[in-house]
Amino acid sequence: MQSFQANKSILTGFTILEEVLVSGEPIGSREISRRLSIEHSKVNRILSTLVVSGMLQKTEDRKYFAGPALHIFTALSLHHSKIITHSLPVLKEFQKEGATVALGTLWRDVVVYLLHANPQKDLAMTTADHENHPKDASIIGLLLQDEERQSICMKREDTEEVACAARLGSLSSVGIAVVYPSEHPCAKDIEQLEQRVLLAGEAIARKMNLMR
Repeated sequence: MQSFQANKSILTGFTILEEVLVSGEPIGSREISRRLSIEHSKVNRILSTLVVSGMLQKTEDRKYFAGPALHIFTALSLHHSKIITHSLPVLKEFQKEGATVALGTLWRDVVVYLLHANPQKDLAMTTADHENHPKDASIIGLLLQDEERQSICMKREDTEEVACAARLGSLSSVGIAVVYPSEHPCAKDIEQLEQRVLLAGEAIARKMNLMR
């Protein structure tokens, strides 16, 4: 039986698309070529294809940024998974108690937050306000780096907080986080808090049909 071989051209296309998106502003083909160490002519061909597909757009000075098809794919993927829909009510319960809450996914060396809000902020309004954080600076990142763990809880002495995170069932690359001030009543029993967050992650996973 032949072993699977990934299509390198498609993988390169995804890598270039990702580089455009993480740049945070329109970026030129030569800069992409330099950052990724990919031949400039190859970068140009792939960028042109992504523009034709609608995944990217090009400015008058030949720099690239997100296109309309990418926005459609984003909306469709979130609608398909219903991850935001099912996570919002669960996280809001913790937020009402005075917790900062988050929903995030691990991608390479960063955690991208799909939701992130302190107790005073409207959680639903953060859906389109995604942030990137180094994986070692995020409680979600610390959890998702360890494939064996389903939850984690720790005291943060520097910020005087207690932070807990849990996976969403079998979706190993996505997790929720709940952070309370250390003096908050809900943070007094760390084991109990970790169990609550773990059960919350499992509840979201069940709604998404990720576990029985």
